[in-house]
Amino acid sequence: MIRKLFVPQPKASRFGRPPLYRRMCSADGGSAPTTRFLSATGKTFGGLQQVLGITSFTGIVYFVWQWQEQQRQNEEHQEEQQRQKEERERPARTIIDSKVRSTSTDVYIPRSELSDKLKVAVFSLKEDLQDYFISITGNREAGKSQLIRYVLDGYDGVLEVSLENDTPPRMAIRTILGVTDENAVARAFVEAESKLGRKPIILIDIHERVTNPNVLDAVSNFAKDFGYEKKLAKVLVVCSTAGTAAGITGDGRRIDFFVPQLTRKELDSADARRVFEIWHGKRVNDEDVQRIFDLVGGRIGNIKEILVLGRDGTMMGSLDKAIAWMKGKLLRDVRQYETIDRCGGFSPKGECLASWLAHEVARFPFDKCLPFKRVPLSPEDFAKTARDAHAHPIYFHPHIKGYCARSPFVHNQLRSVVFQPKSLRSPATAEPASSP
Repeated sequence: MIRKLFVPQPKASRFGRPPLYRRMCSADGGSAPTTRFLSATGKTFGGLQQVLGITSFTGIVYFVWQWQEQQRQNEEHQEEQQRQKEERERPARTIIDSKVRSTSTDVYIPRSELSDKLKVAVFSLKEDLQDYFISITGNREAGKSQLIRYVLDGYDGVLEVSLENDTPPRMAIRTILGVTDENAVARAFVEAESKLGRKPIILIDIHERVTNPNVLDAVSNFAKDFGYEKKLAKVLVVCSTAGTAAGITGDGRRIDFFVPQLTRKELDSADARRVFEIWHGKRVNDEDVQRIFDLVGGRIGNIKEILVLGRDGTMMGSLDKAIAWMKGKLLRDVRQYETIDRCGGFSPKGECLASWLAHEVARFPFDKCLPFKRVPLSPEDFAKTARDAHAHPIYFHPHIKGYCARSPFVHNQLRSVVFQPKSLRSPATAEPASSP
């Protein structure tokens, strides 16, 4: 026979018996251990007592342990359920919490009219155009990315996708959301739309170094499929060059938004002069602004380069040296443009028109453009070849439909472009287009 262990009873104090002891005693106030309590709570403990001779105190310890174990398992189950819920909601939450990298208003030149037009295009398109994607194009260094970030600053649900030459947009988005299949991506965007109250925005930024035709074709298919056919998001595509934009057609489901370079009047605004002073570290006088405009035109990226490099205490240390450095850079761009005819001409037919086109553009005043109808070359072929040659002294202006020089300095340099043997030498008489 197994001998029962002796368990001493708690002593009473002047305040009465301990609460735990009273709970362990019988209901009628007796002081016997809680065998009756264990029998009332379940037969398991009573049977265990009879077989093993376990005292009531040992049974209570086991009961408490079992209760704690059950509580722990319940908590683990709830935590697992919460984790699974968060995992399911994480892709949609990633979309909702996404914002563009904002541009500080202290270093941005507001372009109110242009910003308002772009905001209308993004958020208030007509019913029959709401699902078209928007292709944002413009001159190199004209401030396209800054403009779109300024317009979208503060909005939730803007997923920014920066492409690489070997990463199509679908793969890039799956990586951002941490999912592996398209169905999960679609569910995430549907859920995000229900919580945002509007379609999320996908901003695809295509840098100049992205030239892989397969990737560009994938962007075109993605924009049409995701935005127009499935209606999962509003798709915006920022193209660094016109050549890149030419390869993203979207089968006609595209709205072009052109960002021109700043005008001379915009450079004289108080906002522009405030930003110039921040970049240069001191006030920039009217004469220096005119020198910079004559050199690079209204391309804000080039203007910033000159002002930052010409700050006191920098490697160049003076505005004159920074302007001279930029002048050499533009001359190399013109010389690079000359290689187009030597390297097979404009694609895809190989027309050797580069030097002829340069002289034709230079034949008109800078503020006029050569009408594209007088040029035996499509704007798309011109843009693609100029992009591949990394030469941009001339650009096509889609609003006035003409070929223009990028700046007054470059306009003068185009006259020096050497005619190539195969280049057209009898240009057709053309009237200048409207002023850009």
